[in-house]
Amino acid sequence: MGPGATQPEAYENIVQPLLSDVLCGYNAGVFAYGQSGGGKTYTMLGRDGNLVGDLRGVIPRAIDDLFVTSAELTRADKSASDAPANVGIKVI
Repeated sequence: MGPGATQPEAYENIVQPLLSDVLCGYNAGVFAYGQSGGGKTYTMLGRDGNLVGDLRGVIPRAIDDLFVTSAELTRADKSASDAPANVGIKVI
């Protein structure tokens, strides 16, 4: 991804493809690294913690998609179990 990439592009190309595996029970991780001021926090969290709109980062987008898709799958499969699931996010 180049410096002109948008938040939606970063999410759709890097993180969104991992969600189907997560919903199948696999673990996934996304790392942002680079020099200070390079945009790591902006990419991961978005602008000023914005949780809606095009300025939200990959973490809020992934959480939204994870729960929306999970609910859709549960509605589609009436026999789905109510087994608990653990979701965690670490920001270091």
